[in-house]
Amino acid sequence: MGPGGVETRRRKGSVGVRYAPGLRLLPPVLCAALIFGLVAVVYRPLVTAEPGVDFPWGADTWGHLFKADYLYEQAAAGDPFPHLMPWWYAGSEPFRHQPPLPYYLLAGLRHISGDIFTAGAWLVPLCALFGGLSWLVFAGRLGWPGACAAGLGWAVWPDHIRVALSEGDLPQVVARALLPLLFAAFLDSLDRRRWPWSGFGTVVLLSLLVLTHATVAAASCAALALFSLLYRWFSGARGRDVIRGLSLIFLALLVSAWWLVPSLAAETAAVTGAVDPEAAGRVPDFLPPSVSLDPLLRLQSPEVFYLGLSSVVLLAAALVGWRGRDPAAKAFFVCGVLAMAATFSPARPFLSLLSFLPAPLAGDQVVGPTAFVCLLPVAAFMAALPRAEPARGERGRFRTLVPALLVAALVLADAAGSFHLIHTHEQRPDLAAAARALADARGWRVAVLDMGRLGSGPSFVLSRSAGREQVFGSGWQGASVSGELGLINTALERGRYAYAVDRCLQLGATDLLVPRDWAGASRLAAAARAAGYSGPETHGDLLLFRRPLPPFALRHSYEALAVGRHAGELALLFPGVEIGSSPEIDSYELSDLEAYRTVFLTGASWRSKTRAEELILAYVRGGGRVVIDLTGFPTGVLSEQPSFLGVTGETVEIRDTVSATGPSASETVTFRSFNTLHDPWEAFVPQGLDRTLLSFSHSGRQAVIAGEKDLEGGTAVFIGLNLPYHALLTDDPAALTVLSGLLGLEPDAPPARETTPLQAYRATADGYSFTFEVPQAWGEGRVILPVAFHDAVAVRVDGRPVEVRPVEHLVAVRAGPGLHKVHIEATGPPLAGVSAVVSAVTFLLLTAYVSVTVLRAPARVPGARRSM
Repeated sequence: MGPGGVETRRRKGSVGVRYAPGLRLLPPVLCAALIFGLVAVVYRPLVTAEPGVDFPWGADTWGHLFKADYLYEQAAAGDPFPHLMPWWYAGSEPFRHQPPLPYYLLAGLRHISGDIFTAGAWLVPLCALFGGLSWLVFAGRLGWPGACAAGLGWAVWPDHIRVALSEGDLPQVVARALLPLLFAAFLDSLDRRRWPWSGFGTVVLLSLLVLTHATVAAASCAALALFSLLYRWFSGARGRDVIRGLSLIFLALLVSAWWLVPSLAAETAAVTGAVDPEAAGRVPDFLPPSVSLDPLLRLQSPEVFYLGLSSVVLLAAALVGWRGRDPAAKAFFVCGVLAMAATFSPARPFLSLLSFLPAPLAGDQVVGPTAFVCLLPVAAFMAALPRAEPARGERGRFRTLVPALLVAALVLADAAGSFHLIHTHEQRPDLAAAARALADARGWRVAVLDMGRLGSGPSFVLSRSAGREQVFGSGWQGASVSGELGLINTALERGRYAYAVDRCLQLGATDLLVPRDWAGASRLAAAARAAGYSGPETHGDLLLFRRPLPPFALRHSYEALAVGRHAGELALLFPGVEIGSSPEIDSYELSDLEAYRTVFLTGASWRSKTRAEELILAYVRGGGRVVIDLTGFPTGVLSEQPSFLGVTGETVEIRDTVSATGPSASETVTFRSFNTLHDPWEAFVPQGLDRTLLSFSHSGRQAVIAGEKDLEGGTAVFIGLNLPYHALLTDDPAALTVLSGLLGLEPDAPPARETTPLQAYRATADGYSFTFEVPQAWGEGRVILPVAFHDAVAVRVDGRPVEVRPVEHLVAVRAGPGLHKVHIEATGPPLAGVSAVVSAVTFLLLTAYVSVTVLRAPARVPGARRSM
């Protein structure tokens, strides 16, 4: 304040803003009031949701609320970080694969509101409000009008509404609310404004983002790194500034290592076993601009992805006066264009590369085309809105006010078409009726075979109301048995219902819930009855099949083992085939293989080829039968051909129908067309065999479909043409007959299932305990316990630790006839202690640096730091 008390000047960075006395707080208060009022009006149906009456309708909302409610109950019982949740997926680690922070926020709101559904309803407007208000920190750059316009637009951005209400992705709602503050702190760090606090804030906010939503965090890390490089390119930052920014990203990952490292180290089953990626939930949907930019389609389908016409207009506006734009605006413009371009099909190769990220960094699923869209409004607002120029007086304020009003009006008008998504829903009466029926009946677990049509509602209702554990749940890609669940979905899509029902039984399902209007319901009903289920009972639009059993264990009765990344294809055709726990041949012991009559290698790999070949030779010498499909085997560096046991695979392209002959020319086998979905059909045929069992003419020469290779003490059979995958796609009876003869199994014939009850069964966050009796007829074989095997469990049988050789990611133990007591204890994940120390040390050193820097910093005039 000046000596006369007439006016005062506040500096924010290099921007000075003048206010009359007593009015210093008027701009921020007015802006905050506008954002608060908009949120209160637009999100009123959620703010006023009535407990027990108003329920969410989003696809994933119920599942997230169930996990938060489970966390609340466990925390109230004295366990604030439960390692195990037995309700879903035969036991899952709920907060190891999925970041925990949003669930603690929901649990806190549950404590305040007294109802988990009210907590979920409140979370959405609270995050909209927090994200909108966060934009006010940009007032020093955009001026109060620009910051307010961005805050208003952010609070009701169309894609935010879709994600929150239609998708029901509550963790992403929380993650998006952190983005404005994160980019504000990072930009200040590059400009060395408010240093070291801006750097400290960047690390803390990015760490919180990692603990909120891994996919958004991964996209943000990439965007921050790209922005810093572009900022340097447009002469907004020096090389040392870029290095500082990248170092802050690295420090944030170290601070969050206590969760991130155990999550990365999790031995989860990737969905590579699922043949159909779409059924496994890993295929990104690329939408043409005619769909993603059509504002009318969301009125017809609330789930449709809408990119937003306003985002296109904002980015186009950034081109106006391009030369006069500051470097940050130019860098944000490029980032925005790339984020938008990622939703279009030309970006498919780039996003396909991201699918190889570890599960936590990929959000437990493939990074889809919309992964970077959450960053689009940040880039659009920062690129389009002009920078504040207080030195130009009223003209400068007018120059920011008019664009701000236009931006706010544009985004609000665009967002209005999404306001109809903001509502609640009644609970499904048919699902509630099915839950009541299950609650009154004997049973253990229920499998909902709906291909996601019912959303995540069953994952909440059937556990809370019916008291049933569930084969599926919500967001199952993080489960240890995710590969098996993906294959069940693939089986439902491909019509392999025998496999689907059998594996549900193996996972402990005593009840099956199926939509009545599903096209495959009748065939599934036949498979269910063949597996011993009764019914169906009809509850509205749902069919319920029952097999009234208590918790149970199963006798291991598989006679064939498939090893490799393509083992799932064979198991779908022949449910009597067990899928190996590892695709690496030399990860098995000889005793493991000797338990099976046949071993089928397809898409297999190894750590040492020599050891892998020696293992197979030893198995063959012992009388085992080996069938090898070289599809997916490692290829040579120069030859680019797979080889194993002296047999190589040669690439062929099939464009015509294949008619094969056996050893006798009179034996002819005609296969269905290979070119239905793939034209040409590219595959390998084996070369270097000693006998040909089945061959066909190709380019004037005989190409082998099946043949034998003499080995020491036995033979191995090699097959070509990627025959299992062809049989799965076409249901070719000729291909199935060939494979059936090699395996000694019938198609669609599950293994014989014998069960024994689990007595005194108890499942808690600490693990499982029960007793079971092995019948005399079972002998000293393996027993499958339908409990998911994790790298963080310890198994004791009769008080002694035992080695677990999992069967399709379920715990399996050797136990002789008689009564046995089992305790499966959930322990801390590997590397948890080391990663916690890394996080703690990093945070302490960072805090010490900030403290020392602040204490040593000389007094400086506010606003003396370098501006943009």
